[in-house]
Amino acid sequence: MLFFEGVQPGTPEADAWLDAATQSGGDLNAQYAQIGDVCGLSFQGNFLAFVQRDEALDPAHLVTADVSVTEMYEEWQRLVAADPALAETLPASDGHGDGMFDMSSALQVAAGLKDSQKDLLAAVCKGIFSVVLGRAESPDALNRVILDFRNRRLAERIAALPDADIYITYGSAHFPGLFRELQAQDPAWRIMGTAWTAAILPPDEAAGRLQLAPP
Repeated sequence: MLFFEGVQPGTPEADAWLDAATQSGGDLNAQYAQIGDVCGLSFQGNFLAFVQRDEALDPAHLVTADVSVTEMYEEWQRLVAADPALAETLPASDGHGDGMFDMSSALQVAAGLKDSQKDLLAAVCKGIFSVVLGRAESPDALNRVILDFRNRRLAERIAALPDADIYITYGSAHFPGLFRELQAQDPAWRIMGTAWTAAILPPDEAAGRLQLAPP
């Protein structure tokens, strides 16, 4: 079975909440696609589109294993009910959060650059992504639904199919949390091996290390 990433649409209220929380200007996937274009990279949505088409033909073996925006919104509401201070960590509804980076504004600036400037920006982007891919998990409060909640649901799906051979395509930021969730369910879970490849440029040798919390 193939479990692949892809947050499903939600209610208008839930979608509006996520757009405001991520300062995506109304469409988070469209913003990701723009970032890919500016940085000379490919957006994972291009991969997800054809996998989702195949899922309709073979739903027993290709599964959108992710949650919906509505489920994320409901989980955030549950967390805020338990800790009201969390509500203050999100940007203001006018899109100008307290010290948060406004990606929509940055993309508007990038769209007005000359071709030579865009080439330079693409090189800078790739360098930034290379650094970001290797850093530890972010303490951002929103990650409690964007990462933690989704990891928990994915672990539950895996546990529900103990006899299945499952190949999972999720972003690397999900792995440490997913591994913690799986070990919480069953301490017998182990990492048997790792292999690395370059995400952006092909070096002579690709290496990396997992950012895992001590047991």
